[in-house]
Amino acid sequence: MARAISDNFLNDLINGSLSEIRKIILRDDTLMLDLRGKSIMVYYRGGKLLEIKENGKSYQFICGDKKYIVTNFTIPNVEFADDGSCDTSLIEEYIAKFKYNMDIYFGGIRNNDNQSKRHSLENEIRQHIVRENNFTNIAKDTDYFILDTEYGIGNGNKIDIVAIEWISKSNERKLQNGYRPKLVFFELKYGGEAVTGNCGLKSHLDDFKLFKENDEIVKSFKEDMLKVLKQKRELGLIPYLNRGNKNEIEKFADDIELIFLIANYKKNSKVLMREIEQMEEFQMITSNYLGYGLYKNNLVDKSILKDYDPNHP
Repeated sequence: MARAISDNFLNDLINGSLSEIRKIILRDDTLMLDLRGKSIMVYYRGGKLLEIKENGKSYQFICGDKKYIVTNFTIPNVEFADDGSCDTSLIEEYIAKFKYNMDIYFGGIRNNDNQSKRHSLENEIRQHIVRENNFTNIAKDTDYFILDTEYGIGNGNKIDIVAIEWISKSNERKLQNGYRPKLVFFELKYGGEAVTGNCGLKSHLDDFKLFKENDEIVKSFKEDMLKVLKQKRELGLIPYLNRGNKNEIEKFADDIELIFLIANYKKNSKVLMREIEQMEEFQMITSNYLGYGLYKNNLVDKSILKDYDPNHP
């Protein structure tokens, strides 16, 4: 499931026919651009807003998830010329109107207590995490940079976030003394209902272990994420790594970790501890004064989780 895009696609986004579209996306910090191999995907509030797909030497415009269209909104006919150019004003207008529809859609489902409500909140928090750790002023101080979201690890299973752990200390940021940043999977869960069942914590841990057992898949994954990191830096999607830290990672650390992010969990509930007791290992990052910045020193494992759970014996 390669995520890195082709050199031609990358060059068109940086300085070529797609550069104006990239600038439109970058100047709106409510949008998130992810690489999808043969396409780029743009998200708003965690939902799919639009996709631009490589189509030979040109490109194809693909509308976002049509379930979000709740007004009399006509999808524009965006056509790319043979050189990859298009009328970017149509895309700019489309983004504004589609965002409006998504706002109405999210407002509507959140008036109902259903699974769609929880998933939409989970997806929106995921995008907040990307923004805080990649784009804001605190990104230079956090210990993780986000490379990808919704990454498939086989059998239809996806991990919410792929990140690199690059500790915010001088020696580590300079890659001195043999230090190599580590790839990390973050799995986000919203509320107590999300931590159990077929998509619960233990299920994700089991899927992660199966993924790690396949050396060839892990090798390809690391190579792909190294390309994604370099491409996202060139595209301006991790600004601090262009301004304050230009050190190039040539190879990731051998190990890959799975860390859980649990949002808005009722601390007096016993659901979380019951789930964790079935797991051989467990790590999560606690909140940082109500923010979404990810810091290594907020990492909690199974052995000390009792200090955070009043119901633990």
